[in-house]
Amino acid sequence: PALLRHLPHLLSRQQIERLPDMVTDDAIREKVADNRNLLLTPFGFAARELVLADPLGLSDLLRRSLDLPSRSIIQKGHDGYYQSEQGLFFIFIKPSRPPQDIPFSKQLMEQVAVIERETLVQAASSASPPSVAYTGGYPIAVNDEVVTKRDIQITLVTSLIGVLALFGLCFRTLRTLIHVTVPLLMSIAWTLGLAGLLFGRLNLLTCIFSCVLAGLGIDFAVHIVNRFYSDDKQGLPPDRRLADTYREAGAGIVIGGLTTAAAFFAVGISDFKGFHELGVMTGSGLLLCLAAMMIVLPALLVRSLKHRPRQTVKLAGFGLVPLLRAAGRRPRPLAAGLSVVTAALVIVGLRVDFDDNLKNFRKADDQVLRLQEQITEWLGGSSAATLLVAADTSEAALVQKSAGMWEALTALQADGRIADIGGLQAFFPSPERQRRNLAFVRDHRQSLDWTRIRRTFNDALVQNGLQRLPAYDSYLSTLETAFADDTLFLPSALTGTALEPLLGMFFFRAADRFNTVLYLRPPQDLWSRHQAQA
Repeated sequence: PALLRHLPHLLSRQQIERLPDMVTDDAIREKVADNRNLLLTPFGFAARELVLADPLGLSDLLRRSLDLPSRSIIQKGHDGYYQSEQGLFFIFIKPSRPPQDIPFSKQLMEQVAVIERETLVQAASSASPPSVAYTGGYPIAVNDEVVTKRDIQITLVTSLIGVLALFGLCFRTLRTLIHVTVPLLMSIAWTLGLAGLLFGRLNLLTCIFSCVLAGLGIDFAVHIVNRFYSDDKQGLPPDRRLADTYREAGAGIVIGGLTTAAAFFAVGISDFKGFHELGVMTGSGLLLCLAAMMIVLPALLVRSLKHRPRQTVKLAGFGLVPLLRAAGRRPRPLAAGLSVVTAALVIVGLRVDFDDNLKNFRKADDQVLRLQEQITEWLGGSSAATLLVAADTSEAALVQKSAGMWEALTALQADGRIADIGGLQAFFPSPERQRRNLAFVRDHRQSLDWTRIRRTFNDALVQNGLQRLPAYDSYLSTLETAFADDTLFLPSALTGTALEPLLGMFFFRAADRFNTVLYLRPPQDLWSRHQAQA
């Protein structure tokens, strides 16, 4: 009834030109006779409501398919389900919060998993038990979070083991390795505590700070240990050794640590929150690591030397001395060879492209992403939508603007750059088109004479032995009012009707401005900037 009340406004040019032929005397009598025949069939009980709601069948002009999937390979079955030609069934779920809310996404997927288990238990006795798989933003977000946490834990452990193993190979003494491990772990613990004070949590980027500290912090220890146990300090008391070590390498170690920390603090000025926190945490962690290596490590070394005065530690050469001697004997061929290698790498480096495709950050065989690509192919476009918002202080001007946007986007859809469009224009013709329809109604008053239509319809009811019901009078009165209405049909006219929830997807009012939203479904999921721009 809400749409019949505005029938003349909603029709296209072709539809409104068909309207006079549908309400001629002969057409009305034929339609009433068809209704009688339909009511006499075994399906008559089900058809009764349809006949009462629209005995003239004018709502057929408004029939549109509002199903989300737009390609014929997806067939609508029961409410909420879609089936592909391959026999796969889909359930599309629209949660109340975005997938970037990881706690919500995890809770959602846990609840869905409970439903899945209960369903599979019920279907276990069937001949072919079903299998269930998930894809979309929410399972992808949960999967990324699990994989990232696991990878970060593995990376942290392997980086610590790796740098300490290399240090052990260099100096080949377990005691010195323990001395270095203590301040390194202390600096990581201090940085974690600082992160708790500054930010209260870690994110996917700041978790890698420990790997950076392990790799850069061990450099401070290498210089200190190598100087402390150098040949020219053999026989000196521990305090003298430490003083000479600080005089020879202390300034270089401190300046190197400060400059490296400053580079990370520069990352901290980024507006991107992940980079900001990573820069602040890593820069602060390097300073804390520098302090631990300059205070805690020397204290452990001095204490160890007092208990073992004859302890010596030699830095392994790894065959570098003969290699450096050979390079010193033939500097020109070495320089020429390095120049050729450098030039070749520069040429290759200039061809390196920037990859902004987020999908390439995941594993190539990720099951969730493979299923996402298959569904995108079956649907004929992405299951996600890009939103285009327009606003205006005039409701009529906004609807007209929406119509212009719809027309431009339809051209992009014809080019294949948009798979589907959803918006206000699917329900509200532009004011310009409505005015043309109203002018058509005025020009065809004789064909659309509702006094004649009502009389012919009532006579046809009597001729076919059908009862004249109040619902028919209400229906005809609604149409007569609709064709007498010379005002524009705007979205606010549906406020308080059953169609208002549907309207809320595309139209809303904020303060003194009217707003409309167009949903653009791209042909493929937008993983990169190039795809989004196209």
